[in-house]
Amino acid sequence: YNQGLAASIDQCLLPTGVHVATDHATASPRTYRFPREWVIAVLNRMIAAMKIDNPQVKEVFDRYPPNIRKRLLRLRALIFEMAHAKGVGPLTETLKWGQPSYLTEQTKAGSTIRIDATSEPGQVAIYFICHTNLVARFRREFPDTLSYDGNRAILIDRLDEIDEPALAQCLAMALTYKVAPNS
Repeated sequence: YNQGLAASIDQCLLPTGVHVATDHATASPRTYRFPREWVIAVLNRMIAAMKIDNPQVKEVFDRYPPNIRKRLLRLRALIFEMAHAKGVGPLTETLKWGQPSYLTEQTKAGSTIRIDATSEPGQVAIYFICHTNLVARFRREFPDTLSYDGNRAILIDRLDEIDEPALAQCLAMALTYKVAPNS
């Protein structure tokens, strides 16, 4: 367990002002306390998901401004978490159209997911293949919860305000699109 790594994970993946602690000395109203073993197991999983093996993808993430990079890394972690939860096999992380992209290449269970900043300041998007019915399904399921761009993207202005369970469900639908196209 590395305290510096935990601080870096806090910075990248948790909402501003929320921290994880394993002792009472660092407790505050916005600190969550968990058993040390559980924190270590979660951190190990997060570290694996955070490590960017593809140097071209890492370079793209490194070029984003810090506030955008933080949001995109949170989305990336959620994509990996949902892939694990849905058992779609390992994800391939690559670039498509210069954007970090996630494919279920080994199992071919899902549709490609891309993430990137948009032209609107501070806004990021999760892109889906536009000729699928994914965004239409997301709209039916979450008409007022999420923001959309046509039939191709979910738009996120401030990640702290988004309904993460809804977003996670959308990502799960995309990651299992080819094996469960209507669920």
